[in-house]
Amino acid sequence: MTHAPALADGASSLFPPTRAAGHQRAVEAVPRLGAAYGRDRNHDRGLGNENTVSALSPYVRHRLITERELVAAVIARHGARAHDVGRIVTAYAPTGYAADALDRARADAAGDGIVIETVLRGWDARAWPHATRGFFPFTERIPGLVRDAGIGA
Repeated sequence: MTHAPALADGASSLFPPTRAAGHQRAVEAVPRLGAAYGRDRNHDRGLGNENTVSALSPYVRHRLITERELVAAVIARHGARAHDVGRIVTAYAPTGYAADALDRARADAAGDGIVIETVLRGWDARAWPHATRGFFPFTERIPGLVRDAGIGA
């Protein structure tokens, strides 16, 4: 097995320990980091064929480049903006972690000119206002909701 020549401080010349080198590696890797990378990464295509490994790990590990920088670059290249997406439609999340995450995503997307729209089914729109104190008080409302919806009539 051959080893990469060492630099004066013992670091490998394959991964020069500078932010500039990490940035350059990211610039070269980002175009390949879309869906194809997720599908093909870490597959050895053989000597002389395209390498499917990004080789960004040493730079991220030593904080020469950050995950946030990489994610922003990948989203800019492969994300919604790159595909002229203006609206994302998803299910309504009433409360809790999902609602909080959706609120954050909505704010982030708005900064990019993307609208996240939630859809609430009619049945849910009629039922949610009554789901304020847990399941058992809600069960008292179920017969009226079913009757109003014309179910079982």
